[in-house]
Amino acid sequence: MNLHDPIDAASPRRTRIGMRQRTALAFSFVLAAVSIVLVARGYLVDARILRDSARARAEQLARIVAATCSRSLTSMETAEVDRTLRAAFQDDVASIRIFDPNGRVFASEGKPITTPGASPRPADELLVVDQDIDFGGRVLGSVRVELSTRNVETHIAAMQLEHLVFAAMLAIGSFMLMSRLIGRLLRPLVDLANATRALAGGSFDVRVPIERDDEIGQLACSFNDMAEALRTTVVSREDLVRVNEQLETARQAAIASDAAKSEFLANMSHEIRTPMTAILGYAEVLLEHARTPELGDAARTIHANGRHLLAILDDILDLSKIEAGRMTVETIRCSPAQIAREVVDLMRVRAQAKNLDLRVVWRPPLPEVMATDPTRLRQVLVNLVGNAVKFTETGTVRLVVGMARDGSANHVEFDVIDTGIGMNAEQQVRIFRPFAQGDERTTRRFGGTGLGLAISRRLVELLGGTIRVHSEPGFGSRFVVSVPTGPLVGVRLLTDPDAESATATNAAEEPHGPTRPLARRRVLLAEDGPDNQRLISFLLRKLGADVTLAENGRVAHERALDAQRSEKPFDLVLMDMHMPEMDGYTTTRQLRHDGFVGAIVALTANAMEGDEARCLAAGCDGYATKPIQRAELVQTMLSSMAARAAT
Repeated sequence: MNLHDPIDAASPRRTRIGMRQRTALAFSFVLAAVSIVLVARGYLVDARILRDSARARAEQLARIVAATCSRSLTSMETAEVDRTLRAAFQDDVASIRIFDPNGRVFASEGKPITTPGASPRPADELLVVDQDIDFGGRVLGSVRVELSTRNVETHIAAMQLEHLVFAAMLAIGSFMLMSRLIGRLLRPLVDLANATRALAGGSFDVRVPIERDDEIGQLACSFNDMAEALRTTVVSREDLVRVNEQLETARQAAIASDAAKSEFLANMSHEIRTPMTAILGYAEVLLEHARTPELGDAARTIHANGRHLLAILDDILDLSKIEAGRMTVETIRCSPAQIAREVVDLMRVRAQAKNLDLRVVWRPPLPEVMATDPTRLRQVLVNLVGNAVKFTETGTVRLVVGMARDGSANHVEFDVIDTGIGMNAEQQVRIFRPFAQGDERTTRRFGGTGLGLAISRRLVELLGGTIRVHSEPGFGSRFVVSVPTGPLVGVRLLTDPDAESATATNAAEEPHGPTRPLARRRVLLAEDGPDNQRLISFLLRKLGADVTLAENGRVAHERALDAQRSEKPFDLVLMDMHMPEMDGYTTTRQLRHDGFVGAIVALTANAMEGDEARCLAAGCDGYATKPIQRAELVQTMLSSMAARAAT
């Protein structure tokens, strides 16, 4: 039978009309139900997106305010914090408050609605976000942002009304439309074709009404499923793009925060090291010329405390590099026995001052050499042995060295054993956290920053090893550092390291160098600080050098080139890298560009990662840091002049 054939006139008119109405009503009901579900779902999704967007905006505002105010809080710059709050305050922001670590209001903008620590009431139509203000690993306070949601809720209510009206109109219209189209059997195919074109054009919300339960209806249903799957995929992709944008924003904020932290640490290092050069240098001069024991003791006290301050600074810089993932380790063949002896020799004076028995104990066999970073391993052992001496009043401190006792053939263990105060289980967990010690009484009694063990554990982990502690209160402590040796093929195993080292020690001894290694050497000292000018020129003249001063980079450039043109060139320029007029980097580059052939050694308070490479890239032959280490500085100057003479 053709689909367009007229209905037989003999058919009961009442039955034909009733079926059409019932079918139209059924189809209208199904379509209305589906439409209402879709509209409701769309409303819920839109409402959730609006609320999530408001919360994300409040959280982002809180993070921005926290990041912007962190540096100002360290210096208690109230005016700068107030300017930041005023800049961040917007129409729908009820209030922004800055709290100090004790919960007191440091700064505020707007009219606060909630009290500190309290959540808003539903009637407040308020969104509250708290964010800690963190700087350099230290919590400086918190920021609370109160964002009014009245506009959002009003918009959602209006949207709800619109959706309800739309759903009602859609239900009424579908009934009227179905009553007319029920006899048009081909209309579903037309609708399906139109929907397919709309879908191909990018309208992923298009749907085909399911009017029949036959093959055409199944086709329409399949089409709707496909369209929904495509819409879900598109929505998911849009969500992914939005999340990626948020992650990128967070990443950029983290990069900016890390750069600010690095800049702060570099400035702090420079500002502390520069005056410490004069303090430690003049303390050494006083020690050499002290006429009474009292003056000698005073100079030693100044020098020791200055060194302690530098050690704290180095610990902070090390911890910062470790947390930022910029700490690197080398793999060098070195002697574990020699490292142990050096550590004990370094700590012996402190142990003797407390009448402690400090010694190395060998647990053979011990490999003659191992592949590790000797500098970082020595740093760990110095910290552990130093702690053992500090926390031991009477008795012994032993550094036991041998192969791992758990049967690992490729690990060397360093056991630091003392008879000191010991620790309980809770303290053993806490001591490896940054800025933490056993308890407050320990800090008051023995001092310290609580950084040493945290750094030591992370350094050992970078070396591929482990560190563990066994201790009881009143019975001392044992710290065990296990470090991989690397390949041991062809490496001798020593049964008596002390006997084996005697020959090597004698062979390594060299006669002392001359007391005036810079005799007949002309040195240009470029340094702007008067105190450091006097100190460094005094040390250079004591080493035999003929010293000329330059108070800034421009003067240093002129005098170096004038001396070279007059055929009385300087053998060495000792260059401070931070000077007025022209800094050391610019001066060095300009000197090399203008043909200066003498050696240039950078002498700077910049001791951050990358500073040495920057100095060498500018044209320096050597690099030395402030405060001055005399032996290292002399060696750097001599090697730099020798390298220049060989070219």
